[in-house]
Amino acid sequence: MSPQMKGLVQFITDIRNSKEQEQEDKRIQSELTHIQKQFQTNQKLSGYHRKKYICKLLFVYLMGHDLHFGFQESIALLSSSVYSEKFIGYLAMGLFIQIKPELSTLLNQSIKNDISSSNEDFNSLALQFLSTISDDESYALAFEEDVFLLLRSPTTSTLVQKKAALTILKLLKCDSNLITRHPQWIPRIITLLDSEDYGLSLSVSSLIEEIAKLDYEACRSSITISINRLYELIVKETCPEKYCYYGVPAPWLTVKLFSLLETMIPDGSSIDIDSANRAKIKIILQKAISGAVNNTKNSKSTEAKNTNSFIMFGAISLAAHIDHSPDQSEQAAVALCSLLDSTDINTRYLSLGALIKIATRGDFSTLSVIKARFDKVFNLLRDRDVSIRRRSLDLIYTCCDSLTVENICSELLQYLNIAEFTMKSDVAVKVAVLAEKFATDAAWYVTTIMKLLSLAGNYVEDEVWQRLIQIVVNNDSIQGIACTLSVNYLRTESYPESLLKVSSFLLGEFGNQIVSSCSAGEQFQILNGKYYVCSVRSRSMLLSCFLKFCNRYPDLRPSILDLFEQETNSISSEIQQRALEYLKVAIREDNLMKIVVLDMPPFTSKISPLISRLGNVEEIQQSFKLPELKSSGSTPSLLSANHSSASLPFTRPSSPVKKFIAPPPPPPSRHPRKATMSSINTLGSLTNESRLSMTSSLHNPFDSESTSILSSNLSPNWKEGYYRMVHFDQGIFYENSLIKIIYRIRRDKSTIHFHLTYVNKSPISISGLTSELISNCTDKQDPSYLINILQHPESNVPENQRTIHTFDIMVRSKYLDSECPQYNLSFISGGLTTLKLKLPAVLLKCLNAGAPLQKELFFTRWDQIGSSLGSSGEHQVFIKLKKLRNKAVIARTLSLCGLGVLEGVDPSEWNIVCAGILTTLSGSSGCLARLEINPQDQSMVRITMRCTQAGLASILVESIGDLLINGM
Repeated sequence: MSPQMKGLVQFITDIRNSKEQEQEDKRIQSELTHIQKQFQTNQKLSGYHRKKYICKLLFVYLMGHDLHFGFQESIALLSSSVYSEKFIGYLAMGLFIQIKPELSTLLNQSIKNDISSSNEDFNSLALQFLSTISDDESYALAFEEDVFLLLRSPTTSTLVQKKAALTILKLLKCDSNLITRHPQWIPRIITLLDSEDYGLSLSVSSLIEEIAKLDYEACRSSITISINRLYELIVKETCPEKYCYYGVPAPWLTVKLFSLLETMIPDGSSIDIDSANRAKIKIILQKAISGAVNNTKNSKSTEAKNTNSFIMFGAISLAAHIDHSPDQSEQAAVALCSLLDSTDINTRYLSLGALIKIATRGDFSTLSVIKARFDKVFNLLRDRDVSIRRRSLDLIYTCCDSLTVENICSELLQYLNIAEFTMKSDVAVKVAVLAEKFATDAAWYVTTIMKLLSLAGNYVEDEVWQRLIQIVVNNDSIQGIACTLSVNYLRTESYPESLLKVSSFLLGEFGNQIVSSCSAGEQFQILNGKYYVCSVRSRSMLLSCFLKFCNRYPDLRPSILDLFEQETNSISSEIQQRALEYLKVAIREDNLMKIVVLDMPPFTSKISPLISRLGNVEEIQQSFKLPELKSSGSTPSLLSANHSSASLPFTRPSSPVKKFIAPPPPPPSRHPRKATMSSINTLGSLTNESRLSMTSSLHNPFDSESTSILSSNLSPNWKEGYYRMVHFDQGIFYENSLIKIIYRIRRDKSTIHFHLTYVNKSPISISGLTSELISNCTDKQDPSYLINILQHPESNVPENQRTIHTFDIMVRSKYLDSECPQYNLSFISGGLTTLKLKLPAVLLKCLNAGAPLQKELFFTRWDQIGSSLGSSGEHQVFIKLKKLRNKAVIARTLSLCGLGVLEGVDPSEWNIVCAGILTTLSGSSGCLARLEINPQDQSMVRITMRCTQAGLASILVESIGDLLINGM
């Protein structure tokens, strides 16, 4: 509030000094009348007075009084060029828009004007206003593009960019379809994560984390940027001084990047993390955890200790998702257990939460460390803070196994005696689940659950004793034990009502198994003595039990019938109806009662209903898994096999359907003639006579029209670098005015080693550089090749500097050229630049010449392939070169592809014969090829190839033809 607004200060003082409501109302009405008169009569009202009057109206409105004017004047303040006046205008419209929604058109126009303004203060006010009132998708639709323009513009200040990122985050939460409408925004947003301004990176990381929850595949490139930035902050400790807090480099950004990676990588086994990133993550986590532990011990200030502890918590939480090494987890567990003695409640709470996450992995060494310190954890069950007690209980549950279940359940049952009401239910559920999950002795299980019911029966959920009944019914060996325990507990003076419900069911069903130790009459007397001191629901269950007694024990029939007759006059309609029906059934002389009280059949449900009541523990366990896509044709999992068969829909077996199988190719001749050069010419020579008929029907699969669909998603001028890389093993892959990409390829049998060098040609530094290799294999379950990233490029490349990117492609089996990976590169150099190229990891790169073949051996192997594989082992195409090339140039090209050119095999000087061996992880294949150049038209070439693997020849022939047409 401006100190010059004396009238506003005096008005507020008068209101506060009013001793009666009437005096206050009178003062308010007087002021409202004066303000309304000024608005109506004074056409030249100054901005200062308008601002002052609007502030008074705001005060009146906040006191609960209705307003009917002043809205247009608030809109007028938004057009002011004075910051304080515009600020009051936005403040007022934040409240008045609820009263006058019809002003939204004028308001939206004022917001657009301020967003497009060159004044960053006005930009900030408009963005802050949008973040405050954006509660529906209408604001996202109206302003999303304007706000993003502020975020992406290189001329926008970092302060405005930070506010723009947070505004988009708010709009995205209101309308999750925002990113669906603008998927092209995601790469631009991700590059800002590598901004020199750490505050902007912090804001953008929150936005990316929200986007990743909607579409994590689109945010995959943020993983590398986040890891590189964490590596700089934690390992290299490079951070501007202004972002350090108590000697810790940018702790807020560090923790936020840990959280982002945890969202992007919920489970290290469920997403393809390349080896380079995985190695860096391991180094980062080791340094973060060990460094935070040492700094916490040596720090004297509370702020420094808290800062280091929070970094350690973030690192451990991420390590629980990614790093599976026992040493790392054991180190983290020791550090966290040491923090359980902290006097700070938040530290203890976060330490327990982190321990739960790493214990969820189930590493033996980690669990051993935690179990060795179980005394601390059990002591925390008596902590004064209830959140600490609940977290301790969750940790105990998580660490339990078959070796410790008896000890843990015993300790928890002892704790039930002193636990407060709010904890009893949670303890009871976890004891019941643990006893069922890890019990190896059925008698111990029944004893434990019955003791649980006796100690906390009035506080446990009904599912606990209902689950006990299901297990007892399904297991004959423990039915007698359960009945004996029921009688023993009911003989005590105090017993919970849930125990009475269990006993009434068990004795009614299986009481005859213990008549030698407890007669039927004694059982009836015990239950009948509890009948009049229990709830209506328990009495209903007792009546059902007595009906079964009436059928099983004739000597008890008179007493039971008297009870039924007596209860027909009960004030409870439920008891009255039940007693009347049971009485009518019992006095009938037919076999109806025996039909009604048949033995309970086994329960079919195998999933405990208590699992849904585990709360935070189950949520943490599920957070490590990505949602799996459901497929109608997928094989049912083991988990689904555990479901009740009753829940599965009945399906009639389908009638057998005959599968259509294409007829096999005709077998080769049993007496193949000896291969000669004339026998290879099965389609004749390339003479003028045959060329005319051939060219009329010639289709070139390598021309521009055939590749138009492929190149539609790629950057312009991608072909030059693509064919250069197919042709040569080193050179320039791509170059423009900003960047040059130099490549070097090394062949190692079935592995293709790529070494890319990025050279910054721009006059400024490149930032946010990210690369992505996208596999295009048609078979995603069994891909034909695997990509292994060895080194990612640096995100920041100074002027005239370079960075290295290395990776391997391991070829497992044959694949088409169209399945080669797509290479995406994005960076910021003034503006965002995105390159989409095709990486030529073609099968030709796996060819090697092998040992040279003599003429006779070549013919023999050519003939063997034709005899064994027939047409599936051979492929032939006719191509027309765009430029005339002599035989030596073509032979040199084939040699660079990996084929060995054989001299003296073909008598024609226009033909080229070559051989090679293609090596993949699945095996090696021999390849024989012949190229025939038409001497009269040297642009016409026929390529014939035979390979020892079916279907391989067609792929290699098309690759060679594509190179000869487009790459020479």
